Amino acid sequence: MSPSLWSRMAVAVSMITSTAALDAVALVRYVGPDGRAGASGTSRADPAGDIQAAIDEGLQAVRPDEALEIRVLPGTYVRQQLVLRSSASGGGGIIIVGDGDKKHPAVFDGAGTDGPWLTVAPAQAPIGNLTVSKLEIRRYATAITLNGSRDIDALAVTDVLIRENVFRSIGQTSKSQKTPSTAAVRLVNADRVRIIDNRFVDIRNRWSCGIIHAIYVAHGSTDNQVIGNTFEDSCGDAIRFRDASNNNRVEGNTFIDAWADAPISDWYCDSTSVKGCTKKTPECPSFGNILMGNKVEIRQAKPPNTLTAHGTDSPALCPMPAEASGASRRQRFVDQ
Repeated sequence: MSPSLWSRMAVAVSMITSTAALDAVALVRYVGPDGRAGASGTSRADPAGDIQAAIDEGLQAVRPDEALEIRVLPGTYVRQQLVLRSSASGGGGIIIVGDGDKKHPAVFDGAGTDGPWLTVAPAQAPIGNLTVSKLEIRRYATAITLNGSRDIDALAVTDVLIRENVFRSIGQTSKSQKTPSTAAVRLVNADRVRIIDNRFVDIRNRWSCGIIHAIYVAHGSTDNQVIGNTFEDSCGDAIRFRDASNNNRVEGNTFIDAWADAPISDWYCDSTSVKGCTKKTPECPSFGNILMGNKVEIRQAKPPNTLTAHGTDSPALCPMPAEASGASRRQRFVDQ
């Protein structure tokens, strides 16, 4: 079977699985821009006003075999932030989905908030089975951060679907934000995350612009898919691999003036030559990532490199497969 045919089959299976997940919902809670404090959230007529409150209440009510779906009604929600620390919804997972359309979207507006809209951070066990779909998220330092532990492999974030969202003006865009951002969507020790058919627009910092990425795949994040997304008018490399984030697939994306050096790049903090590395164990290059069918459109930006790999091939304590020797061969280019 050819690689291209296999990839098309993988995408089809992924989309079928995603649709099934959205359909298999037993408990629904609504969030509305005019929702009142203490509202039940059980209907469109009586929505909760805060997404964190709606999820906290829903997790108390959901059965272990049910999914919890949070339907976000059209309108703008200002400076709301959400933290998930456990998979308390049981086998069904948590689904957060916008209930509007392109003309009337559900928008979370950080208004220059110096932090993320959504933080997923496992406390004592892995956390996963989460969907975020059909929202617009704008003017946060970071939109979504999947914060698995970079030091404890078992504390991972797994099985997340991020689909059909718009991420706009993410980063250090306001004077009130004191620290530059590193990502719109950040993966740390996060596996089997599917980032599909999203739009990333104006991802940038006011200063240190080169350190921000639309998608940052870092610290052992493996077996993820980045498929069919559009990246526009952003200043850092749109996709950055870091530290043994292996066997990911980047396919069918479009990059429009969205890079510093290259639309896709690879970096790690080599503790043998850099004093500022803070991870307890050495970081390593990433390898085995499949890059295929991606398009680059140059409108005003300088022409990019195809792939930028920062760092030597085989740093100390980092075993590398023989076929990956040579920085430009760390990743696999298919059907380019």
